Amino acid sequence: LAAQEKGAEIEFVRLLDLDLKYCTGCVTCCISLVTGQGNRCILKDDFDWLLDKMLDADGIMQYHYPVGPGSTVGDDFSFRDYYQRALLTTQPLVSEGRISPTTGQAVATAVMPLWSAQKEFLGLVGVNIKLESLSQTLTAITSETSLEQDFQIIILDSAGQIIAYPDASFLLKQAESLLPVGYPGNLAGDERARILSA
Repeated sequence: LAAQEKGAEIEFVRLLDLDLKYCTGCVTCCISLVTGQGNRCILKDDFDWLLDKMLDADGIMQYHYPVGPGSTVGDDFSFRDYYQRALLTTQPLVSEGRISPTTGQAVATAVMPLWSAQKEFLGLVGVNIKLESLSQTLTAITSETSLEQDFQIIILDSAGQIIAYPDASFLLKQAESLLPVGYPGNLAGDERARILSA
């Protein structure tokens, strides 16, 4: 191969030989990534083996699942905010919400930067969170909770956009459309979890 002749290390991965199961949408991986527990999945398959073959240190997509016509393998993602932020931390992070160019749906990306023992950036593993599914999960949580008063959960990204809310029509809108005056400004750029009461 031409790349190999120029000194590049290459490895062929035959996906058909691997046991890869379809995502159930349970969000266990998202929760474990953003809480610093690494990548955890309820499915027991060969996916973990592929983790170091995803987005390389230069931001080039190494693996995309599911494989299909919209595959982004070989695309450069180094311009994305989550890639730029991953270069500066060993901690998991969540991107700003956006419309996925692959699916056309509102998503945020949960990211775990990968670093060597010598503190060399190796790349990252990311998973897109479909914001409508996250909102449905929030709705289920709030409907199963019995409190004396009603409450709502709103998840904002670091830019103050709504990335989870029971009414999906609010996704990717600015928080000012839901929160009382003053709250969005106080949260701008803050990536820490916070519970606010109106």
